[in-house]
Amino acid sequence: MFSIKVKQKSLDTELVEPVLLVLCVVFLSILGTALGVITGLTPGIHVNLVAASFVALHAQLTALVSFLVGWAGPTSSDVLILICCIIIANAVSHTFLDYIPSVFLGAPDADTALSVLPGHRMLLKGRGYEAVLLSAFGSLVALFFFLCLLFPARFLMGSPLHVYEKLSWSIPFILVTVVTMLIVSERTRMERCRPVLRCTSGGILDNEREFQRMQDLVGGETESPLSDQLWKAVVAKGTILRRKSQSVLLSTENGSVRVEFEFPCRLAEGDKAYIAAVVEPSPSYRQALVTKIWALGVFLASGLLGYVVLSSGLFGINWFPFPSLVIDKSSVGLFPLFTGLFGFSTLILSLARNTGVPEQCVEINEGELFRGHFSSGLKGALAGCIAGWFPGISNATATVIAKMLDDREKKGDSERDFIVAVSAVNTSSCFFTLLALFVLLRARSGVMNAMIGALGDALVPWTEIELVPLAMTTLLLSGVIAACIGFILTKKIGRRFALACSDLDYRKLVYSIILLLIAMVFLLSGLLGLVIALLATCLGMIPPLVGVKRVHLMGCLILPLIILFVG
Repeated sequence: MFSIKVKQKSLDTELVEPVLLVLCVVFLSILGTALGVITGLTPGIHVNLVAASFVALHAQLTALVSFLVGWAGPTSSDVLILICCIIIANAVSHTFLDYIPSVFLGAPDADTALSVLPGHRMLLKGRGYEAVLLSAFGSLVALFFFLCLLFPARFLMGSPLHVYEKLSWSIPFILVTVVTMLIVSERTRMERCRPVLRCTSGGILDNEREFQRMQDLVGGETESPLSDQLWKAVVAKGTILRRKSQSVLLSTENGSVRVEFEFPCRLAEGDKAYIAAVVEPSPSYRQALVTKIWALGVFLASGLLGYVVLSSGLFGINWFPFPSLVIDKSSVGLFPLFTGLFGFSTLILSLARNTGVPEQCVEINEGELFRGHFSSGLKGALAGCIAGWFPGISNATATVIAKMLDDREKKGDSERDFIVAVSAVNTSSCFFTLLALFVLLRARSGVMNAMIGALGDALVPWTEIELVPLAMTTLLLSGVIAACIGFILTKKIGRRFALACSDLDYRKLVYSIILLLIAMVFLLSGLLGLVIALLATCLGMIPPLVGVKRVHLMGCLILPLIILFVG
């Protein structure tokens, strides 16, 4: 059907069959994208579940596709390729749409879990729609990144370089390094740090009169704790209790405080001092150590829970209310696990803080919004490339790598950068797993594993750089179409969510979401899923309460992978 004929015919005749190919691919890509909208907006339905369903319903799906494109006269091999167009379009569009429930409902899956907290924070600032736009932009950057690196990545993966074969042994070392760097880089949060006074040149005042004048300028030494005045200028007077080379302990009417100097200080113990300085946080060594111990504990606890859920086979003896909905029992534990760690915990804490959803801003200049975040998308896409290339490096692990590559916590755009990077990871990984399928003939995801079974003999390796297999070309075209449509739909649907969210009572909305997620967990994961969600929720509330990053909760996937490779 789809071979390009080059016999002596008119140009119109030569182009008939390629045109039919494009029309069929566009039609079925739109169908797959529509399916991606459903899976992306419905909590708990992962693309791997849909792909497994396609394999289980292979005969019925073949008959349906043959009926839908029968006007083009496809062969049996053509039908298999077109079925995979639906699968890849669903997978790609899902990576765009699944950020909407993550931001507005706090309902994550394994790929969007880390974006729940920054997305929720932006929602509570009236910027939920902005978060959705940024996620769509990140996915679009990932598509651009993939198209630019398609042929260079082919050289790296396959002949002549075969970098994959040479580096695959290093995966467990990469995972251990990532975890170690995350824990070591954990910093004590500012509100938990001991406040100190940072005194610059000219900060030591000469007498009481100069102190009074400076007090009038900066507003005086207030009675509120110094921890409430971080990064503000204050003036203080008191007696020097202890002195070190570059710091002193100053005793004031409100207690003692440490003063650090950026110049040689000649004050001696017992001197009366008048000081103008800026209040800064300064964690003690003990605080820093305790913070890192908590980070390690959270990682190990979530890793143990993930290991039990993923490798114990508990779901084989679980009771499901509707067993027909469960196709792959080995992966149904992920939904309650991530819903508890990142969904329920976030929603419950927001209820405890008695927050509400302000009116959402939907009139946004996209050009100004996206400016400056392109590099974050590229870093996320690079991390997604690693996930699509190496076995065991999941999207969640790649997200952690992307966070390390783009750690801008001290800058105001950290939330935006992170959402762009996380979204880029997932879309990039989806495309690079497709490339790995045709270059290495190995599945790097559940979707690609389903394609191996669906394509059959149509799965031809990409061995010669100038001869791209027909199946690969077709599926890439389908993925690009789905990405473009998914970008547009994400913006439109996200806008509707933002407008609807502004008109709802936040507490009622959160309670409704929690009940919805409980029902979804029960339907898809059974009674055991509820138990896992409860345990995961308790664990997921620990990081914000003790002052460490939630990224350590990704130990639920990383630690089992390390154990798998080491064992």
